[in-house]
Amino acid sequence: MEDRRPQFDFAYACFLFCGVSWLAAGVVSVMPLNEGTAILLGLGVLLPLFLLSGVAMIFGIVLSVLLRSWPLVVLAAMSVLAVAEFAGEYGPVAFSNVVPIVYGLVAVAISGRWFLILRRRLTARLLAR
Repeated sequence: MEDRRPQFDFAYACFLFCGVSWLAAGVVSVMPLNEGTAILLGLGVLLPLFLLSGVAMIFGIVLSVLLRSWPLVVLAAMSVLAVAEFAGEYGPVAFSNVVPIVYGLVAVAISGRWFLILRRRLTARLLAR
């Protein structure tokens, strides 16, 4: 694991970016906005953010398969399910509005746990050797 830490960092960073992007989109989708502001946010901010998030998600999923760490596999599975729900819009509108927020919160929490807790423990173990 020690020699693959940069790969873990990149995988978690990809999912962190996806989580923040989806969380921002979820919050904006439930906010009451006038038409001009909604178009500006949608086309100017959220569309490029989602395109970059899609690329980051692909990298994160591929790395989660290669690294075989259970938190990364959970993030990859959540990502696939969130994209499937987003593309198919299954269920009521309220469910479709909640999915990006829940996905974003969970992805940020799991990725944040890596960067704030687990990564430091790994670094401390490596320095103790």
